[in-house]
Amino acid sequence: MTASMVFITDEGSVFKAPLDKIWKLNASEGQHNHPSLKNSKVEPVAENTMILSYDVDMGGRPTRIRTKLTLVPPLGELFETLDGPMAGSKSFQYYTPKGNETSVTVIGNQA
Repeated sequence: MTASMVFITDEGSVFKAPLDKIWKLNASEGQHNHPSLKNSKVEPVAENTMILSYDVDMGGRPTRIRTKLTLVPPLGELFETLDGPMAGSKSFQYYTPKGNETSVTVIGNQA
């Protein structure tokens, strides 16, 4: 039996920063961490691709997640979850410049 996939779309979010500032932050991946991520590790794979590994609290238990991140400047980012509860999920986050703001849309399949 194969696992079912769920198609996701998240539209309408806006970053209150211009696109060039968003890409400066994206380019600094591995130099900063979200406070909820523990034991973070970044492994470069290619010029714009890296493997991100981290522990996150899920239901009171630390859970190891591994994600392949491919930056596609200036369009967006491709996320592929390799290990963890959502292994097999893929999403693409793309940006639309709006002057001093940037809209972000996420589309993908959740395993």
